[in-house]
Amino acid sequence: QSMFYTNLAGEAMAENRYREAFWLLKAALEQDPAHVGALNSLAVLHRRTGNEATAEAIYRHALDRYGDTPNLLSNYRALLLMQGREAEVADLDRRLALLPIRNPFDLVELGNYAYFQGRHQEALDFYEQAQAEAPYLHEVYWRQAVVYHSLGKLERAEKLLMTAATTAARTSDKRLYQAKALSLQGHAEHCSHGKHSAAGPNVMPGPAPLRCGRTRVGHRLAIPRHRAVSRPSWTSIPTSSSCSAWAH
Repeated sequence: QSMFYTNLAGEAMAENRYREAFWLLKAALEQDPAHVGALNSLAVLHRRTGNEATAEAIYRHALDRYGDTPNLLSNYRALLLMQGREAEVADLDRRLALLPIRNPFDLVELGNYAYFQGRHQEALDFYEQAQAEAPYLHEVYWRQAVVYHSLGKLERAEKLLMTAATTAARTSDKRLYQAKALSLQGHAEHCSHGKHSAAGPNVMPGPAPLRCGRTRVGHRLAIPRHRAVSRPSWTSIPTSSSCSAWAH
């Protein structure tokens, strides 16, 4: 029953029927107060309706009581990222990296974020995990090539670009990767004659987000647990005035 109500709440949220979603999630948690999916959805609902403090309280409570899960950490990460709390985002990234995330697009997004933060090794770790899950995605080879290019490892970048070209289905993608690989190859040859620096030509743009409709998190250091919090009162029946405050 709890899962049933949670699924109905997800449909209501997708159609911006936030009041209905609240009541459905309340019913779900009455059936099973430990239903992490319902707690996660309730936090997302509060975030969407502008009640970020309550959303964070729910995330912290659920993580403290029931432990790390990809969905909880990922959605909590989205809230922190929206608030510009980048240090805390990096901590959640590390915790997420310890979890078995299997969606390659989520892993690529995590890699992209790490890359833009200058955490190149973490970015490579995420891209390599995505490659292991979906070796048929040419994007994962290109994104690794971008990182290796940034590190000045042009030969490695060139090989990854050729793998991307081999993996890509569209002719336009194949030609693009081949052209970039040839550019790096030519630079490496000039570099061997002392004509250019090892940094490489500017032919490798940084990774742009994949449009997969989802965002997630991650990497690997021990992170202090959240402090214990008392169970918030987000499942209490709201008054009509409080309803209007969050159900815009």
